[in-house]
Amino acid sequence: MPVIDTYHDEETLTLTIVAEFAVLEMGVIEGSTGAINQIDGLLARSGTANRANSQPSELS
Repeated sequence: MPVIDTYHDEETLTLTIVAEFAVLEMGVIEGSTGAINQIDGLLARSGTANRANSQPSELS
């Protein structure tokens, strides 16, 4: 399983674990480049979503 060496906070660690399980559920072979790319993509999308969610909402 791909391992990301540095966790900056608990949220990053949690997102990484969730991403790794999602990759395994999709049937990607452990340790493959595809799995690493899937995790990177999931973390990138999660990071973007988290930054967007940190902004004040116009709906609230």
